[in-house]
Amino acid sequence: MNCIPEKCEARRKECSQIELLNKIAEYIEDETNDSIFYYEMAKLTPIPQAQALLVSFAQDEANHATNFKTLYRLLTGTNPPDIEIKQPRINSIEEAVRQRIIAESEDFKKYSIDYSNFHNPPICDLFYLTSIVEGQHAMRLTLLLENC
Repeated sequence: MNCIPEKCEARRKECSQIELLNKIAEYIEDETNDSIFYYEMAKLTPIPQAQALLVSFAQDEANHATNFKTLYRLLTGTNPPDIEIKQPRINSIEEAVRQRIIAESEDFKKYSIDYSNFHNPPICDLFYLTSIVEGQHAMRLTLLLENC
């Protein structure tokens, strides 16, 4: 079966849109759960500066989730799917910090790749700005290892 160029291009765009919406829905859940994780970490550390840093990270992650929800509504005209809230299990603050350094580094890479794959504003703008904040989190979390 030969592909009619216009139909093939339309199908590619449709698949790309579905992929994007699935990613955004996943990111809403991830960022929401990351926010909850940081709030829980903040409760466990006795150091006021560490608490303030972790709460600021929690707020950043909640803002990311809100931004992705807004983008989802902008693209679809509907609310994003419901998410699964995961209650964090933190055995030690040091272990949690190490886990978050890896997770934030992976998120930095993930959003950077998405930025390069999706070229239309505001989509690429959101991926770019989110990647920067995730990279900052990964770097700044290393400061907490000194106090664990």
